[in-house]
Amino acid sequence: MQTFEIVVVANDVTPDVARVLDRHPGIHLIPAPGNLGFAGGCNLGASQARADVLAFLNDDARVETGWLDHAVEFLATRPEAGAVTSLVVGPDGSVLEAGGAVSASGRPSVPFRGRSTAEIEDCGPFLVGYASGCSLFLRRADFDDLGGFDTRFYPAYFEDLDLSRRLWDSGRQLWCVPASKVVHLESASLPTEAKSAVFRHCEEIFQAKWKGTTFAGIGEPRFAPPDPRPRLRLLIVDDRLPDASAGSGFGRMLDMITSITKAGPHIGIHATQGLGSLPARLQLAGVVVETDLATALTRDAYDAVIVSRPYNFTRVTAAMVGRTVPVVYDAESRFALRIERELNLASSPFERGRLATLLSDIANLEERVARDADAIISISREEGSWFAERNRHVVVVPPLPDHVRPTTGGFADRRGAIFICGWLSGASSPNGDGVRWLASDILPTVRRALPWVRITVTGEDPPAELRRYESASLRFSGRIEDLHGALGAARVAIAPLRFGAGVKLKTIDALLAGVPVVATTVGGEGVPDPWTSGLVVADDADDFAQALIELLVDRDSWNRRHGDLLGCASAHRFDLAEAVLAVVEAAIVRHRTAPRKETLWV
Repeated sequence: MQTFEIVVVANDVTPDVARVLDRHPGIHLIPAPGNLGFAGGCNLGASQARADVLAFLNDDARVETGWLDHAVEFLATRPEAGAVTSLVVGPDGSVLEAGGAVSASGRPSVPFRGRSTAEIEDCGPFLVGYASGCSLFLRRADFDDLGGFDTRFYPAYFEDLDLSRRLWDSGRQLWCVPASKVVHLESASLPTEAKSAVFRHCEEIFQAKWKGTTFAGIGEPRFAPPDPRPRLRLLIVDDRLPDASAGSGFGRMLDMITSITKAGPHIGIHATQGLGSLPARLQLAGVVVETDLATALTRDAYDAVIVSRPYNFTRVTAAMVGRTVPVVYDAESRFALRIERELNLASSPFERGRLATLLSDIANLEERVARDADAIISISREEGSWFAERNRHVVVVPPLPDHVRPTTGGFADRRGAIFICGWLSGASSPNGDGVRWLASDILPTVRRALPWVRITVTGEDPPAELRRYESASLRFSGRIEDLHGALGAARVAIAPLRFGAGVKLKTIDALLAGVPVVATTVGGEGVPDPWTSGLVVADDADDFAQALIELLVDRDSWNRRHGDLLGCASAHRFDLAEAVLAVVEAAIVRHRTAPRKETLWV
């Protein structure tokens, strides 16, 4: 049974529009005496509508699946919500609006314009300063109580900001629900040359109407109002700000921080190399970027530190002058093990000598970190055992997110293979060696069987010396904003890694997305059960090529592994924040009874 009605207000129905309306007799057409503007047209339509919830939609917007249901369901379950706005994207897929911000003087802005749509879609509902009229939901009772849109804002602009202000003043909240999404052609109904003039005119009306008042309390988008209760305060220290597309464990760090923020703690992040930008979901959660590590550690701002990578551990301990807090080491991998494996592959005396020296330095550093950390989080049972021999407080937390979102699409909807890479460590990294081995030893066999094969290597700024391996069969994509979407387009993911350490998060990401993986033993190391059902392990180049060929062309083989992964996703239950915070809180309790001595490393 249809539970909604469609009301169309039109002042000039063209023959094309009339023919569409004739084919859909359930649409309620309201002829307007003239151009009433956005506010007047919406008010007229609302006066004829019969439902308890009103949804206003621009005529140059196209709704996506779930647009109506997600917004209405949110309103129904959140009585404090006065209005809901959708995620508004452009035809190119970039964000146009995800709600708006308002300065204290009433100046509107759009914080996430131009950002990746996938980045905002991953966020849950969040509070906004104002709700865009492009796609706006609110209860009829609230709309009527406030007198609808103010028709002084003619023909368009600022009527939605004005209504938002009145909703806030009535004690209501405004929310963006990203799961409700529309594609907007933006200003298609107004000539470009007139847009600026109309905008300035309506802004003057708005400022005159609200002269002498402030918009304090509306401000920037955020997940929820500030919690007045004391919160656990954590400082995260890593090379760069978390980024799912950067590789090297930064996507896992993003999942971990996102999960922790939802559990309540306040999070600060210091990037020792100053790389990256803060993702929208963390901005919305109130995560702050600390630019000066020493200041952050000495001003009594944090209860504990989580630090990733051994050389960053030394930076944290050296910066603790006059005050100590527990330091939890996040063992993303064992760096010495990675170098040891690389040394075993090296052939030239010079390279072996360089790696041997580096191995000695890193091994000594990791020994000290393992000994001095207040607690250690390991993502692998094998490496966790090594740390446990040196530290009593080691907990294995698998690199799995709270929720698994498999990609859609079957065998016929996907093409080729994908090798997820990050290039922060350059051409000599495990990824660089993997590309060389893939191009020289694996791809020729695959190409003879499948001349059409296409393998995509991801990652921003791939080294120039590796670009020479590019061909019709092997291409470098550069940075991919929507990694989940890229996995959804691939039939197989590969991890042709011959050295490295820790769990290969590229392999985990693909398996969680429902994409079968062909990997070496190193590339598949540490994958937790039952996700290994989607993994084929092959260390010989010919075996690797044959496994890849089979999954690219054998529908039954692919479907079997893909189906197993979908079953794993359906059964997945995990609370990442609970696991991490248990380690941190235990370290804090121990520290209060026996504070860790300051350590100065030279």
